[in-house]
Amino acid sequence: MTSTGMAEENITFEAIPYYGYHFVQWNDGNTENPRTIVLTQDTTITAEFEKNTYTITTESENQEWGTANGGKSALYLDNVEISATANYGYHFARWDDGNTQNPRTVTATEDKTYTATFAKNTYNITKNAEHGTISGSSQAQYLDTVTLTANPNYGYHFTQWSDGNTDNPRTFILTQDTTFTAEFAVDKSGTCGDNLALRWEYDSNSKSLTISGNGTLNSNYTFGVEAPNAAEKLVIAEGVTSIGNSAFAEYSTLKHLSVAASVKTIHEQAFYNCTGLEEIYCYRATPPTAYSNTFDGIEKFECVLHVLSASVNMYKAATGWRDFYYVQTIDAVEVTELITDVTVVPTDNTAEVTWPAVEQAATYTIVISKDGVVFCTLIFNANGQLQGIAFAPSRNDHHHAHAAVKSSNGGLRFTVTGLDSGTNYHLTLNAKDSDDQVIASYTSNFTTYGVVTGIEDVKQNIPVRKLLRDGQILILRGDRTYTVTGQEIK
Repeated sequence: MTSTGMAEENITFEAIPYYGYHFVQWNDGNTENPRTIVLTQDTTITAEFEKNTYTITTESENQEWGTANGGKSALYLDNVEISATANYGYHFARWDDGNTQNPRTVTATEDKTYTATFAKNTYNITKNAEHGTISGSSQAQYLDTVTLTANPNYGYHFTQWSDGNTDNPRTFILTQDTTFTAEFAVDKSGTCGDNLALRWEYDSNSKSLTISGNGTLNSNYTFGVEAPNAAEKLVIAEGVTSIGNSAFAEYSTLKHLSVAASVKTIHEQAFYNCTGLEEIYCYRATPPTAYSNTFDGIEKFECVLHVLSASVNMYKAATGWRDFYYVQTIDAVEVTELITDVTVVPTDNTAEVTWPAVEQAATYTIVISKDGVVFCTLIFNANGQLQGIAFAPSRNDHHHAHAAVKSSNGGLRFTVTGLDSGTNYHLTLNAKDSDDQVIASYTSNFTTYGVVTGIEDVKQNIPVRKLLRDGQILILRGDRTYTVTGQEIK
């Protein structure tokens, strides 16, 4: 600065910095500002300036979600780089001035604080379900609580998630992209019939479908999808009173049908087009009411109808039944060994009874009881033909008996089914003459296999229990393992 004035005149002047700068000193080292001097000659005064220093500060809106970095002191118009680092589960959203760059370069023009804002990550939930669906969110934020529900298709039931968890619905806290797979299995049992008073059960090993309980099987049944698609044997157990319209129509895989004595009516087209049916066992003394189309589609010259020996002529005359060309009695099967006493070989739900043929015997009566109460009564003629079968009125959820067996060597064999597993039974067998007088009597106690409390195998004193392994029922006796048919598994 050059100042003009009179000699020895006092001159006052001031250095005014631009924005972003500040006065440091005059060129002669003087730091007064404003400054007064006595002018004695032509004088040039120079003001010296420097850039201001500003403080750039960074901070996080939420330290648990992330941190901000890069704050420092800088000269006016210097560039400063700042950045934001999100913690796991979060991401940088923006700075408090709305800028979304990260990292970001700012210019120092004043003391300033930049605040980083973070947000929760959004993760995907992938849902896989064959034979069903999964309801629940497909996206959620980090640490959100999510609930998924596995919904099986008709004929299936939920078993577990792919990680082994069996909760359904299932609640979890989301922390990352996650895939959930629901596993379903074919129904093996359930309710059916009028007012769901009956129960169905399917054994995939024997391909046997059993309907049990007390009541009417109407056409609005609900069975697992595997049962109608694969069932080869159908057992209508004691307690079922009627079979509804088209109840088993189109069961083309069905080969064996067993109908309990309690069934009074089999309605129209109940077994329509069961083209694979090879044999029917009906245990009712008087033929159940049937219709002309009840068995339409069945090959009547190939399917054999088995009935009680005293009922053959009635079935041959009854509507629906008389169309079957072969009507046979429920007979015995040959036993080659010499039989001198009654033997009982139980499984979990059956008992194979073998007894000797008695000279002069006209009938054989087997009475099985448990806890002093009669469970069932079976009557055979001298040739081993089943003439009558009756169950206790209180008997529920059991199969009825299968065919008996005749021996060519003096013995008879019959398998009673529908017994309770792990249960003690008492058997009485009476051979009677034509005057209905007892000429021989036998008794035996036996215990069916199963999980028993305080009950052991009668003959060997070895605890017996039942095990389900890989979908197969196994019998454990001591240190040995058997199938339900008695075959030992090594």
